[in-house]
Amino acid sequence: MEVDEEGTRSILPKYRTLSDRNTRKGVTGSDRPGRKGTSFMFTVLAQLNWLAILVAFIVSAALAAVYFPVLIAKPYAVALGRQDAPSIKGTPVSNLGPVVCVLLITITSAVLLRAMDVTDVGEAVVFALIVGVGYLTVMTFQIAINPNFPRPLLYGLINAPYFILSSILTAIIVTLIR
Repeated sequence: MEVDEEGTRSILPKYRTLSDRNTRKGVTGSDRPGRKGTSFMFTVLAQLNWLAILVAFIVSAALAAVYFPVLIAKPYAVALGRQDAPSIKGTPVSNLGPVVCVLLITITSAVLLRAMDVTDVGEAVVFALIVGVGYLTVMTFQIAINPNFPRPLLYGLINAPYFILSSILTAIIVTLIR
């Protein structure tokens, strides 16, 4: 837990540059001449550990490969109102689309973890819970709450654990293999 100049406590780190953990340089992320206006978030891309991203991506994809077709296949069909319908043959979009999404989520989390200078596993888990619950799970429910999903709450409830767990695993892996 950090304490700022005013004595306010926070479980999340202050916005910091990567070059100096103890100095806030502002939103540009640079105090060098000629670098005014350079977005700090974009400078983080060059500092990512791509091996960590690859490992986190593989773990999340493997989890999805077990979670969706094995662990929740029947409730998933019920949530979609397809429990009595024949199986639908996969298409390139339905097979590769989720993999690309997992990769993009993994990269995005790595960028944010690095930009926030998260180096502690506890902070990584807090970050992951905020992302997993606050973004990924909420979006799953929002997508499902429409007339095309006969059981939107069930759909959200059975998908949420994957998104939360994959978010936690990604944050821990990216933080540990920094």
